[in-house]
Amino acid sequence: MNCSKKKKYILPLFILLFIVGCNRSQQAAPTAEIPSEAVTRGTVHNSLILVGNVEASQSSELSWKTSGVVDSVSVKVGDKVESGQVLATLLTDSMPASSIAAEADKISAEDNLEELLVSETAKATAYKNLRDAEVALRDAEKLAEGLNYPIADQSEIDAAEKAMIAARDAYQNAVADYEGVKLRDYYDEERMKKYETLQNALTAYAQAYDLWLYYVNNAPEITKKVTAASAKEAQASYEAALKEFKTYQVSFVRKQDQADAEATLEDAVTAYNARSLIADLTGTVTVVNTAAGDYVKKGQSGLRIDDLSTLYISLDISEVDVNDLKDGMKAEITLDAQPTKVYQGTVRYISAFASENDYNVTYRAVVAFEQPDELVKVGMTGEIKIILSEKPDCLLVPSSAIREGDNGSYVDVVVNGTLTPVSVVTGVEENGMVEIVSGNLNEGDLVKVPSA
Repeated sequence: MNCSKKKKYILPLFILLFIVGCNRSQQAAPTAEIPSEAVTRGTVHNSLILVGNVEASQSSELSWKTSGVVDSVSVKVGDKVESGQVLATLLTDSMPASSIAAEADKISAEDNLEELLVSETAKATAYKNLRDAEVALRDAEKLAEGLNYPIADQSEIDAAEKAMIAARDAYQNAVADYEGVKLRDYYDEERMKKYETLQNALTAYAQAYDLWLYYVNNAPEITKKVTAASAKEAQASYEAALKEFKTYQVSFVRKQDQADAEATLEDAVTAYNARSLIADLTGTVTVVNTAAGDYVKKGQSGLRIDDLSTLYISLDISEVDVNDLKDGMKAEITLDAQPTKVYQGTVRYISAFASENDYNVTYRAVVAFEQPDELVKVGMTGEIKIILSEKPDCLLVPSSAIREGDNGSYVDVVVNGTLTPVSVVTGVEENGMVEIVSGNLNEGDLVKVPSA
């Protein structure tokens, strides 16, 4: 009896479970057939997208200044060079006569300048000797004259000693002050003033010392005679120094004469250097258009140097966008040659002046690479995304989910296998996602997207 009851209820329960499972399968099936993606939250960026080319911080195109046959080229692409380094040279015999003669002009100009400088140095020495002899003569004459006066009392001796010590200290200070400038050019104004101060201090010290000696010592006749003889010797030395100095006054060299000689030498060196390509900046050789044995003409390009220490991309910013741009803003750089790699950059310059043409008004801006590698080459084209602002915690849906209707934008929300249109207001679009500014959407809602 019990067994029959048990069999009676098993079959209806199995049928009930089968029916419920079928109903659930029928409800879930439509959802699986509708391609959809979930509403998410994230950060969106308001960005400015521009295109430009990679440039170096400094570039120099070296062209030949005269014609001839290339003798040697000492560099190749990729070599580092220093400013002033000779990179390529022409055969002397292949150059025009005027270029060959430039070497003789250079040597002549160097000799003329050297002669001027030597003459000027000798005259400066003679002038110093004259000043020293003049001071010695004045001191000897005053000493000889002073010995004829009576001895002073104690108060005069004390005052003379005090004055002598003060003069000595002033002289020692002048010596120390002059040490700092004595190696400068003779015509340096500060050096000349301090030298004159030194000479005056020495003279004052000698006079004060001699006066003090006179006061404290009773000079005998023999001392007076010796002092007088010293004064005569000092007079003879002064006259000899004066005669020597006057010989240089005849050929006095003015600063303008030296400047003219230096300018002449500079012109001669420029003409002489026309036979070579000389680096005018420190950088890397990026182009070599010259090889040994080539015949080149004046003005023909030979080499290019770029300073690759800083690479940047120059951009033209419209007047509509320029006020949104700020120095120091971050940027992402994608090169056409390396589309899968993103380089980081920073806005380093924004022009305050516009460039105008028939179509628009633009402002120049510069985005510098932060860490460029060897794959970044001058001239490459790149897309620059400058991040103007960012907004965190935004509702985001795939851009493909947005549809347009008579009443504006909307999305189809998938609920229990059915589609419910929901009106939305969109904001910033970035990387295939669009910001939902307003609308009855929540994070996790499923929205319909086109099938693959």
